[in-house]
Amino acid sequence: MGDIGYGIQAINHRYKVLGGKPKVIADDNKLDIADKLKVIFGDNYIGHPRLKKLIIKNAISDKDFLNGIEEAVTFEIIFNY
Repeated sequence: MGDIGYGIQAINHRYKVLGGKPKVIADDNKLDIADKLKVIFGDNYIGHPRLKKLIIKNAISDKDFLNGIEEAVTFEIIFNY
């Protein structure tokens, strides 16, 4: 969650690109779910890519799910970047 590609920083960055001003959330109020899952189940609780594999394992719909490349291309198409 600590890098610009994931979590709060990624959401804030996208919001800024779209012209918004993100609210500041104190670190004490943030929860790194990926880290917590590793603590509970161990580093190798599921393979990579973790989110996609968790979606499959838990029979969650992946409707509208985009991987990183698909997301970037879609962003460029929609917002003409």
